[in-house]
Amino acid sequence: MLKYLLKKQPHGTIYDIDDAEYVRRPVDTIHHFMNHCSACTVGSAALKAYAEKYNKHVYLLTSPIVYHHHIKHQKNTEFTIGWIGYYGAHYNSLNTYILPVITQFPFPVHLIILGITDAAQLDALLVQFAPYKHITITAPLHINWLDEASIYSHILQFDVGIAPLLDTEFNRAKSAYKMKQYLSCGIPVTASPVGENNTFLKDGINGFICKNADDFYEKITYIHELNQQDYNKMCRAARAGLPDFCVDKYIGELIHVADNLLLTVAP
Repeated sequence: MLKYLLKKQPHGTIYDIDDAEYVRRPVDTIHHFMNHCSACTVGSAALKAYAEKYNKHVYLLTSPIVYHHHIKHQKNTEFTIGWIGYYGAHYNSLNTYILPVITQFPFPVHLIILGITDAAQLDALLVQFAPYKHITITAPLHINWLDEASIYSHILQFDVGIAPLLDTEFNRAKSAYKMKQYLSCGIPVTASPVGENNTFLKDGINGFICKNADDFYEKITYIHELNQQDYNKMCRAARAGLPDFCVDKYIGELIHVADNLLLTVAP
């Protein structure tokens, strides 16, 4: 039906894509809309480079975060490392860079994983960390993902947010959404230098770039050791980035795209 409507009225149409679905799905339909819509909007520089092969009018609109009032001010008594996302899709990244590292910390750690939806995956995680009495695991199976306020109340429990990514074509095209969620709460981030992570993470200011598991160990330990004043400074720097990826900016840029369409691809 969408293809039919596009054929009847192709002018002033926008195809939006926020993940490299062409890596894991048949590409015919994706390419059809990229070719025949007036313009494409994409969530990352890697997606922009891909879409420009099929459309002359491609715009980068980073995925937006809503304004909210969940703001980090101080570390927890028990240092908390947190991650949010689709656990099944990102297990390999987590298990390469983070999960083995956590067992090596010489201090108590609370690990929060938001995004496990399978009881078997949760059981496997608990078994993996069962021998380590200094590690506490929290991984709720049932989260209301449509309740934005509750999501950010969960993230606010983190002392550091982690965004490990294996360097794959699919990950290079991701829009760093989980990093934006952390930063919007004022949570310092440790992240792989992959894709849009490089756009929003200011190394040493609002978090740290980590190229391997040793880097994650070193930088998470560094954040753990920060005094309250220096930790608060990093939290403020994290929250300060919100205007770069907030809903207001997204809407303004989308209106700009629409205005450009009227001028450049009118019938």
